[in-house]
Amino acid sequence: MIPMANEEHLELLKQGTTKWNTWRSVSNCLVPDLNRADLFGIDLRGANLNNASCISANFISANLQGANCQGAEFSGALLIGANLSGAIFKDTLLSGANLEGADLTRADLTGANLCQANLSGAKFSEIEIRGAFLSGADLRLANLRSAKFSEVNLSHAFLSFSNLEGADLTRVNLREANLTSVNLTMADLSGANLQSAILIGTNLEQATLTGCFVYGISTWALKGIPKDQSNLVINP
Repeated sequence: MIPMANEEHLELLKQGTTKWNTWRSVSNCLVPDLNRADLFGIDLRGANLNNASCISANFISANLQGANCQGAEFSGALLIGANLSGAIFKDTLLSGANLEGADLTRADLTGANLCQANLSGAKFSEIEIRGAFLSGADLRLANLRSAKFSEVNLSHAFLSFSNLEGADLTRVNLREANLTSVNLTMADLSGANLQSAILIGTNLEQATLTGCFVYGISTWALKGIPKDQSNLVINP
């Protein structure tokens, strides 16, 4: 059982971002303990949560716009409907977290661990997510338009009905991912691993598929004409 949050840290946080950030600036070596804290709807815009421990904390409908969460741990946290736009989640641990319907517009998720996270219906427009781990993540109905997913691990991920129009998916691992009814219009999948992936009703209009690994891929009723599908790798 994960212990409850440090009451002193929790009380400081609830006093507002200004006091919290001032305390962080003079207590830089101390790791904030917010595990299992109930922070429903809290306003933490611009808060310094760098390296904080927020395991299984409740951030439902919270406002973390522009917050610095780099290196923090949010495993199993509830971030349903949270405003995370412009927030920094570089190298943050978000495995098993629930971010359903969260707004991640322009957020930085470089190197973040989102394995088994629920991101269904989340907004990902203009995010930076290079090198992130999303194996087994649920991204159904997510808005990923123009997202930069280069070299991201999306193996076994659920992407059904998501919007990846114009997304950078170069060298992405989509092995055994479900891409049913996904919009990949003008997306760049050069060198992506699509082995054993499911593409049913997927829109590939003007998508770049150069050098994709397609062994074992399942396709049906595909839509659109790809821009380039040369040099496909069909060997296992």
